[in-house]
Amino acid sequence: MARTLCEFRSIEKVGPTRFDIVERCLDLVSGAAHAERATYEMLGERAYRRIAPRGSAVTAHYCAQSALPEPWRTNQVDDLLR
Repeated sequence: MARTLCEFRSIEKVGPTRFDIVERCLDLVSGAAHAERATYEMLGERAYRRIAPRGSAVTAHYCAQSALPEPWRTNQVDDLLR
């Protein structure tokens, strides 16, 4: 379960597939907010890599709900998408 919720505050293109992003993040446990800078690298139309200031990276990609493991495969998310 995610414990931090972040939203983009600014986006600056720094290369053909790279963007410097300033995010405002909220710790969902403590309620503390902070700003964070990260680089996002687009790996294709459906995938990206988020690189933190200290160099750690996380890669994510689109996955159809039908390809997810249980219980996410059968969660009803239609109401969330409207």
